[in-house]
Parts: sequence; C-alpha cells; structure tokens
Amino acid sequence: MSYVDDHLLANERVVYRARLHWIVYLRSVLMLLVAVGITVFVERRWGMEPALIAGGVPFVIGAAEMFSRWLTVWSCEFAVTDKRLIIKTGIIRRHALELLLRQIEGIGVDQGIAGRLFGYGGLTVIGTGGTQERFFNITNPLELRRQVQGQSVL
Repeated sequence: MSYVDDHLLANERVVYRARLHWIVYLRSVLMLLVAVGITVFVERRWGMEPALIAGGVPFVIGAAEMFSRWLTVWSCEFAVTDKRLIIKTGIIRRHALELLLRQIEGIGVDQGIAGRLFGYGGLTVIGTGGTQERFFNITNPLELRRQVQGQSVL
C-alpha cells in the first residue's frame, strides 16, 4: 500500500495523484545508447572482446543509473486530497510534506522550454510560516497546482 493511502485521515479522499516524469530516465538511456554505440564501433574495428570491455563500462554505469532513477520514481508520491497536499520522496531517507490546504499560501510552477514541450516541471510549495519546499520533474505540474487551488476553494 502506498504512503498516501496509509496516511489518509478519517473521511479523507484522494482527488488527484501525480508522479515523476519519464524525463528522469533520459540521461541513463543516453548512457546506454552511448555504450551500444561504443560496442558496435570497437567491435567492427578490433573485435568482440575489446568491444565488450569498452562498451561494458558505460553500460554498467547507465544501467546502475537507470535502476537508481527507477527507485526514485517508485518512491515518490504526490497527491491532493480534499483536505491536504501530500508529497513523499525517498525510501531509506524519507522526506514527507503534508500540508493542510488552508496552510498553503502559494504554489509556484517552473517550466523551461523542454518542460513545456514534454509536460513536466518544478513545483515550489509555499506554506504559512515560511515553509518552502521544491520538487522537480513532476508530470503536469500546472494540473497539480490547479487541483490544489480547486480543492482550496471548496
């Protein structure tokens, strides 16, 4: 069961869930493609054994980074309920933010050109008392903000 589902209050329901965008995998996918390219290039010039050695190092690095990114995506939860905004990141070192909707003063969205094209961006949650939390690479951050604002009005 998810962190959000485990920590719902009595009579509280989830109205929107968000997740990290697939763009977090981009660097590791590029590293794996470089590994394949190196392997093919070296194999054609010097044979298979040197190719496996030359392509193996970037492949192992890319695969390890891919696994790390998968763990990050798997461990992050973003949810808007009818009472709170709940954000949880991390597995071993957990960071959880649970703000009552009435305690949220503002939500900022940061999207560059790539973020606008592919539908991801950063989110800055500003709560009462100066609480300010930043989260990056969230799928459709404008919709998350709209959902929080829509629930705050009700």
